[in-house]
Amino acid sequence: MVATILQLAGSILLVLYISSRSDVSIKKSTNSKINVAGEKDEKILDLIYETQIGRVGILFLIFGYLVQIINLKNLVFDESNLVYRISFTLIITPALVYIGRLIAKKIARKKYDKLPGFNPETDVTVGSTWFEENT
Repeated sequence: MVATILQLAGSILLVLYISSRSDVSIKKSTNSKINVAGEKDEKILDLIYETQIGRVGILFLIFGYLVQIINLKNLVFDESNLVYRISFTLIITPALVYIGRLIAKKIARKKYDKLPGFNPETDVTVGSTWFEENT
C-alpha cells in the first residue's frame, strides 16, 4: 500500500509538472527580454521550480517501486478493510503531494538565490539586449 501511495503521489507531481504551463505562459516565455546587468530574471525561478517538481515526482515513483521490489508486506494497512485503506490513501496522498511541492519550492529558491545576476560579459548571446545601470 505504501508503494502505491508513493507512486500515486509521484504521478500527481509529474502531472503538475507537465500541466503547469498554460498557453499564455508559454507565449510569455518567448517574449523578448531586456536584461539589466546584475539582476536576475524571475522566470528562471519558475523554470527551476518546474524542474524540481518533476524530479521530486520521479523520486516518489522510484521509492514506490523500491518499496514494492523489496516487498515490504504489511508495512501499513495491507490487511485492513477497504474503507480504511481508501481513507488512508485519500489523506496521505495529498499530504505527500504538498510535501513534494514544498521540497521543490525550497530547492528552487535555494538554487535561484545562488545564481549570479545577469553578467553582460558572459551571459550575452546573439540578439541579446541589455542595460547597464549607471550609479
